[in-house]
Amino acid sequence: FWRVRMSNDCGESGYSEAFSFSTVNLFGITMGTSSIIELPGGDSTSFREFKFTPPISGVVQDIEVRMKGFHNEIQNINVALGAPDGTIVPLFSGLCEEAFDFDLIFTKSEADPIISCPSGESESNRPKNGNLGDFLLLDGDGEWIFFLETNGGGDGGQLSELFIELFVIDEGQELLEIESRESVVCLADGYNSFAYLGKRFLDSTDIVIDAPDYMTVSTSGVRIGASDSLFFDITFDESQIMQDRDTIVITATDGEQSDEELIILNYQFSVQEFLLLDPSNEAIQASVTPTLFWETSTNAEQYLLRIYSDASLSEESLVVDTVLTSNQYVSTDSLEYETSYFWNVEASGSCGMPVLSDTWTFMTDMTSGLVTIPEESWSIAPNPVMNELVVYLEDNIELNFVEIFTPQGQSVLNKKMNGQAYISLNVETLPEGVYIVSIKGGDRSGSKIFIKVR
Repeated sequence: FWRVRMSNDCGESGYSEAFSFSTVNLFGITMGTSSIIELPGGDSTSFREFKFTPPISGVVQDIEVRMKGFHNEIQNINVALGAPDGTIVPLFSGLCEEAFDFDLIFTKSEADPIISCPSGESESNRPKNGNLGDFLLLDGDGEWIFFLETNGGGDGGQLSELFIELFVIDEGQELLEIESRESVVCLADGYNSFAYLGKRFLDSTDIVIDAPDYMTVSTSGVRIGASDSLFFDITFDESQIMQDRDTIVITATDGEQSDEELIILNYQFSVQEFLLLDPSNEAIQASVTPTLFWETSTNAEQYLLRIYSDASLSEESLVVDTVLTSNQYVSTDSLEYETSYFWNVEASGSCGMPVLSDTWTFMTDMTSGLVTIPEESWSIAPNPVMNELVVYLEDNIELNFVEIFTPQGQSVLNKKMNGQAYISLNVETLPEGVYIVSIKGGDRSGSKIFIKVR
């Protein structure tokens, strides 16, 4: 922070407005190798890459390249340097007709001479094409690559030293870096993730998590190499969540700096319970090609329908086993006539456990191989009935038999017909309950349900 005050022989002025500035950390980084690198000779062409990664990230302020070694007569030699962002600067490229020992330094100075073949002692040079200044202000974090190509025709040589010297401004590491700032969360499973912290925080960094009251947040830290990771687990009281998303604020403070990150949680809710609808439980005279309906289960993505021929629901009695995305099933294969079936539906989604409905039963129609008489062609009355049930027929209906069944298929009354337009059936002695009246004539049949009361 700085300010200025003027003075002369007559006195002093007040201070100017105070300004401020911040210094930076400038780091010098040397990367390279002093291992011997052979430069092949003969008639072959060799292309090699040497990769180096700085231990400190930052913005490049200055760069130098040093090379030391010797070469014999080589038809051609090409050397280039590449930065992590893909910028490439050729250092030299040309015919080397003589053998030389060399100890070279490449800088960004425009005043340095250009060379085509490495030769001479410790002197500064600049690249043949481009300029090392092309690397300035780039992010130095990542892989730097030396590209080395030699064409045969000579006896080769060696590189004994190959180094890059970077000067970077350390912009400082964030205390907190979240792995995922927006996540889809299944409330049935809870949520877990971790925050990466770029500095060692376990003993010196305070972590504060601001979350809604219906969340329970637990954290644990672990050190991995030179950095630390903060793992956190969140569980929810699903009954109190009234919206589709929430925000959690994580703050890390180490006494020098404070970082804050937001995590957005997009909720997925559990699959909810639902009811079967049709055929109703214990239905009778159901079609042998039934259409089954059930309630839509909230948050369900698919339904598993199973129909069994036995109340044990055993695998051996499974006759329909299919996955559906809607809340209905239209049968394409015929079931057996006069048979009891048992069915249930399992709803599932991407969040939580599947939900299984109750198991319902229905009995299929008792007629097989007959043409159904249209409903409007005949009627019964009264319904409910106490004593006499009358079956009325249209003139063009010729029947020869009327029969009454219990829902379980037991015949309790039957009567022959001789072309009458109606027939009365005495049901006074039947117990109260639901019954089926069936009419038959030739290859035609029909049935209706009535209720017996007292």
